[in-house]
Amino acid sequence: MKVFISWSGERSKKVAIALRQWLQDVIQTLEPWLSESDIDKGTRWSTDIAKHLEASRVGVICLTSENLTAPWILFEAGALSKTLEQTYACTYLVELEPTDVEGPLSQFQATRANEEDTLKLIKTINKAQGELSLPEEMIEKAFQKWWPDLEATLQSLEKPGRAKSAKRDQRDLVEEILELTRGQSRMLEELKVTVSPISTNSRTKVIEQEPINPKKLDGSSMLEKIEIELEKRRRPLVLMALQESEAMVFKDGANWILEATFKSPDSFFKRLNESKQIIEEICETNLGISLIVKINHLNSPSDDATNPFA
Repeated sequence: MKVFISWSGERSKKVAIALRQWLQDVIQTLEPWLSESDIDKGTRWSTDIAKHLEASRVGVICLTSENLTAPWILFEAGALSKTLEQTYACTYLVELEPTDVEGPLSQFQATRANEEDTLKLIKTINKAQGELSLPEEMIEKAFQKWWPDLEATLQSLEKPGRAKSAKRDQRDLVEEILELTRGQSRMLEELKVTVSPISTNSRTKVIEQEPINPKKLDGSSMLEKIEIELEKRRRPLVLMALQESEAMVFKDGANWILEATFKSPDSFFKRLNESKQIIEEICETNLGISLIVKINHLNSPSDDATNPFA
């Protein structure tokens, strides 16, 4: 079973790395994952993170006093809350109390980084395995064996504000850029100017200040509008899935058709296939157009009657 571990900042990162190994030591069937340690060089962060979010049944957010309002931790926590609807997510509090956590992070079950609460956490994770769960006495025995290792890491952490100065890593720089970008977006919204989102896909790059007139749009421009509306409606995983496909928009009589093709029915195919109605409703409500979404994959039969994904 996959476990998604979220972190931000050096102390949080050390805890996340220790948790990654420790969880596997206690329950060998677990597959803990955290960014940076598990993303290959050159892999797009957003794509890889989305895939692991889709596959994970448990999410653990490592919190310290320094990252309670860090943009990256809030981003991943928001993604967890939308993706892990039927599973378990918690905050792992390092030298914090549940009362220290405010805002969106307070919606998650709080787990203190001590022996008692960590035992409760590992038992909950074990139950989430369903038929693969281990007997409780085995979990308690394994916990007693491996807890000293995790405890040693927790006790070795530098106190906040006492860390030696070091060159800022790439993740810290990305967090600052993200925070500045959001601040600029809020200012633009106050001026009632709709700005296209920051995207790894070059199709999304226009700024709109005039009412939308579908009659003046071609297929490429309409696709840009759809991507912008998905970002405005805070549908990042749907937008990501659309951008991972070979998508095109064209006019067919009174309707617009969005046809997205995937090489195989992976998690992005599934996400977009389940979100067809959302895209169609957004277009009707926000753009005032009638849109029909068609999702295909190259290995599927062309006949819809024999295609279970059509």
